[in-house]
Amino acid sequence: MDYEAGLEMLKFFGADNRLVNHSVGVAGVAYELASKVNGHGVNPERVRVAGLLHDIGRTIGEPHEIYSGAILMNMDKKLAGIVRQHGFLYEKMKLAGIVVPDLLPVQMENKIVALADGYFGQRRMSLKERFDDIRERYQNDGMFVKAVDMAQGRFEQMEREIVRGKG
Repeated sequence: MDYEAGLEMLKFFGADNRLVNHSVGVAGVAYELASKVNGHGVNPERVRVAGLLHDIGRTIGEPHEIYSGAILMNMDKKLAGIVRQHGFLYEKMKLAGIVVPDLLPVQMENKIVALADGYFGQRRMSLKERFDDIRERYQNDGMFVKAVDMAQGRFEQMEREIVRGKG
């Protein structure tokens, strides 16, 4: 699937302007990060499309990571795997007493999309700004804020690995 087809998919699924802006921004950051990573089997264009479609499941509901993966599963299994591992679902499940390691990004492309999402809300920002923004927007959902708190260190580790080249 290419980028233009991804934009059409977002429209087909009824993504609003806010979601499209976020998705286009994440795609751009993901492409930028992927273009700077040498090796690791990273395909910058695939990462760009995954960044574009990572939140398509939000047009259906939560858990959007699972819905995003399900939407893409019959079209592109690799994209489906990338988008399924981008958010805070691992931490949300862990708070419920269920540990699902398969929800954590392990492959470099998956980590890049997750980190790009961590850098872009409605604009480019630092991880700290983005996590603070998420906490503020979801302040009435205590369990989600706990999941975000739990995930922040994981995102900082991905940043060290991808941006600074230190694993």
